[in-house]
Amino acid sequence: MREFAESPQVAKYDATKGGHFAWHSDIGHGLAAGKRKLTLVLQLSNPDTYDGGDLEIRPSAQIQMANRAQGSVSVFPSFALHQVTLIKRGIRRSLTVWAHGPAFR
Repeated sequence: MREFAESPQVAKYDATKGGHFAWHSDIGHGLAAGKRKLTLVLQLSNPDTYDGGDLEIRPSAQIQMANRAQGSVSVFPSFALHQVTLIKRGIRRSLTVWAHGPAFR
């Protein structure tokens, strides 16, 4: 890891707006997105204030559910598929930061 080349991203998933984020990886084709190595997601919301909205990570064939505790941090390779399931009640907020390094070969 060499740097944090992008600003942190605050996400808001709102049940009244069908809040979710389908399966994806965080590696992209842009200058910064192509150098993402690790994704760090900080859980900002109290899990008692919303239903659904689970961060699911699939680094292999097995899906892992991230810790829902407020203040918990999930760290995983940026190429790992992950999603936020549909929010059924309330609002879930999180903060995402990416650690960068040389492009994968």
